[in-house]
Amino acid sequence: MAVDKVSLPPEGASVAAPPQQPQQQASPATKPSTPTFSNPQAAKTAEKVAMNLQAKLDVAAMPVKQYLEATVVPTLMLGMQQLARERPDDPVEYLASYLLQHNPKKKTAPPAS
Repeated sequence: MAVDKVSLPPEGASVAAPPQQPQQQASPATKPSTPTFSNPQAAKTAEKVAMNLQAKLDVAAMPVKQYLEATVVPTLMLGMQQLARERPDDPVEYLASYLLQHNPKKKTAPPAS
């Protein structure tokens, strides 16, 4: 039977105890503090930026099928339905035009006066 050697400090040397971590007592009555902003407009702007960043991260992390179902399929299905109703001579051109005109991310230009 083999015995592992244990290194001991030399005789007369003091052994320091590991530092004690202060114990945190959980208080059920206290709630986590919510950050406060002195400028409510800055708070809204910061929240909007954070939410947009989170949405981009969520979309990038999605599997392919979920990504397509969340971003492309709703508009594509409406275009396909319209395509089936109209039955144009050039269906690919028609669908491409439909998708460009009905892009939910496209910023609408202000009406010309």
